[in-house]
Amino acid sequence: MKSTTMPSLAVLFLAVFAILGLVRAAPSIPKPTITIDVANGKYASLGGIQPTLSWKTAGSTDEFGGTLDYEAGLNVVVEDLNKLPYNVWGRVKRSLGRGFNLGIAAKASSPSNFEDLSLDVTITGDDATLLQVTGQAFTSGVTNPVEKIQFHRALPVVGGGKLIVNPKYNFRTKDKDLFVYYAPSDGTRVGVETAAKKLTVSQTFPDKALTVKPSITPSRDFAVDVTKKF
Repeated sequence: MKSTTMPSLAVLFLAVFAILGLVRAAPSIPKPTITIDVANGKYASLGGIQPTLSWKTAGSTDEFGGTLDYEAGLNVVVEDLNKLPYNVWGRVKRSLGRGFNLGIAAKASSPSNFEDLSLDVTITGDDATLLQVTGQAFTSGVTNPVEKIQFHRALPVVGGGKLIVNPKYNFRTKDKDLFVYYAPSDGTRVGVETAAKKLTVSQTFPDKALTVKPSITPSRDFAVDVTKKF
């Protein structure tokens, strides 16, 4: 059997006590649910057990000049006492006024040591406006932390319906795309995807349980997508 090390055990217990200490030191944060599961598995260094530590909290605070909603979580799965695979994530949301909200999400997983931290920054509006930027921070070999950006806007059309514009750009691959749709109020949607050079007509029936979406390309490739909700 592979030998284990005391420092690895110490890290696990320190993680538990750090979380408990955070909860006691910050009573304004809702108490999280902490569970340690033991499951059967083939982990030679643990003799067939797999302890799992999970922590999650959510709430709101007014300590930053306005109401800030937040969520955070941590998962640690002990597959080997010499390694502690973890997944830590967090999300915050704040109103910017005039119907706009700012959301920021971050996620990191071991064994990256936060060298591969994924970020998602989104601004949404009550009028279906969306600006989203995704990327990675502290990633070795990456000169531009921004990976993708997209904008979504629904514009009212005289006579009824909406014109939906959704440009996208990938900074890593240099791929760009533009989705333009016209959506009348009768459940029909006519759209064009510039990258795929595809014309799509979508029809959702009144009960909203059935959607039929035929599409065609300049090379006359024809397809029909049928979605049925039960």
